[in-house]
Amino acid sequence: MLALAVVHGCFWSGLLAASAAHTTELIPEQRRAEGIGVWGLSTIAAVAIAPAAGFWLYDRSWAPLCAVTCALNLGLAGIAYATTDARAPSREPFWNRQLLRRAEGEGRISRLVDRVGHRKVLLPALVSIAIGLALLAVDGTRAWLVAAAVVFGVGFGCAYPVFAALIMSSVDGNRRGAAFGGILAAFDTGIGTGSLLSGWLIGRSGYGSAFGIATALALLALPYFLFAERRLERDTSLPMLAEGAQ
Repeated sequence: MLALAVVHGCFWSGLLAASAAHTTELIPEQRRAEGIGVWGLSTIAAVAIAPAAGFWLYDRSWAPLCAVTCALNLGLAGIAYATTDARAPSREPFWNRQLLRRAEGEGRISRLVDRVGHRKVLLPALVSIAIGLALLAVDGTRAWLVAAAVVFGVGFGCAYPVFAALIMSSVDGNRRGAAFGGILAAFDTGIGTGSLLSGWLIGRSGYGSAFGIATALALLALPYFLFAERRLERDTSLPMLAEGAQ
């Protein structure tokens, strides 16, 4: 199982990075946040549905679970084979605007991002993530857990596609796969290290302390983003100034 996890992780990371870059090429620039939001919705839906379905199949036996998983992956391979090369304008893209309009309530939040800009949506979303973690630190009853899930879910659901769209719009088209790979590497590293450290803190100090520290770390995303944004704007403006001087 450990050997399989290594192989699966390598191919899965490549799949996510490649699909993100391909999707970004298909989506018009003015609707990039909307498109990435719809693309990310598939992952969120899978995380919500797949565990329950997997345990239901596992209760029957191990073989049906493996068979269904294999069939789903073969279907995914078929979809990938049928997709259009984003750089070949002679064929109709498989992901068209009608699909984008139908999914995620017609992408209202993501369309708002494309209209008002990334910053005005990303900064409140980061605050919402921190508030959701803070609610977990206050109380662990069912009502507080539900409230934390809603607040955190709204914040993360907005922050992830907005941040991905911002990064994709800031890098060269030939580097989008590598850029999204960097996002995934940071995300997976955070999940791995965060789970270990949170478990250690919970064992020593309890859930309140662990989620309190998580809240503080989440709040650090605000000043760090503002710092990184200014640096990105500066680095982007330097080549333009050089071209103007020439």
